[in-house]
Amino acid sequence: MNFKKLPAIEEIRKIIEELKSYDLTEISDDELFNKIRELSFIPFPTAILKNNFYVDRLRMNQEDKLFLFY
Repeated sequence: MNFKKLPAIEEIRKIIEELKSYDLTEISDDELFNKIRELSFIPFPTAILKNNFYVDRLRMNQEDKLFLFY
């Protein structure tokens, strides 16, 4: 990864604050993805799953709740 292409830390903080303010029940996946792309990299969570399990989709909707689709 070329870290020189990353936005300034102030811009990263601004983008993160915007993402935190979104109501994920009302924003489209495309809008969310485009905002994340402004970071110039896409962070992703990882998980250890038991055999024959997989995660199809995971969204954080509230501070302490994750919605998992499998």
